[in-house]
Amino acid sequence: MSMSRITIIVGIVAVIIIVILAVYLVSPGLYGTYGTPQQPVSPTPTREIEVKLRDNYFEPQTITISLNETVRFVLKNEGRVGHTFTIDELGINVRLAPGETKTVEITFNKTGSYTFYCIPHKAIDMIGNLTIVMPAPKY
Repeated sequence: MSMSRITIIVGIVAVIIIVILAVYLVSPGLYGTYGTPQQPVSPTPTREIEVKLRDNYFEPQTITISLNETVRFVLKNEGRVGHTFTIDELGINVRLAPGETKTVEITFNKTGSYTFYCIPHKAIDMIGNLTIVMPAPKY
């Protein structure tokens, strides 16, 4: 066998191996098919709280939630300008155009107090307070 024949055979074998690997990597697994990764199931909210973002204030301005409670905040911008609902410690920053409504769900697993505010209007006191407390004992 000449050197050129060996080179051709090695090249063909290499191509076959590459094709087999490619087919293996894009085909369904041996024990099932690939699918969309399962997203963790969020707990069902135990309460829904509507927060109105008006021009330069929130309504309500103070919110109290029990520890381990899952809350769905319904954020409604009833103002004439854009606002945000921002809680730095929780990594929440929701922007709302005038008339827009958005929701955000949060499970609170640590007691404490958080400030929520509107980024463009924080300097004029568009802020509120969120307090997470231990739940009342059940008897």
